[in-house]
Amino acid sequence: MNRVCAVVVTHRRPDELATSLDVLTTQSRLPDHLIVVDNAPDDRVRDMVAGQPIPTTYLASRRNLGGAGGFALGI
Repeated sequence: MNRVCAVVVTHRRPDELATSLDVLTTQSRLPDHLIVVDNAPDDRVRDMVAGQPIPTTYLASRRNLGGAGGFALGI
């Protein structure tokens, strides 16, 4: 069976991230793993990611890598 991994990049938008995570975790086919790259490390975001109903990885970037850099780190 194919595995599905979702990579989400965020930067100081916890409300928008919460919406995105809700959409990802209520699909008919859940991702097998979720990776969230936080371009502005925030404990609230880390805790939100840890509370998801699927396996997760939280990556805190030391600097803002932008969207493309965040996806590169996540992959």
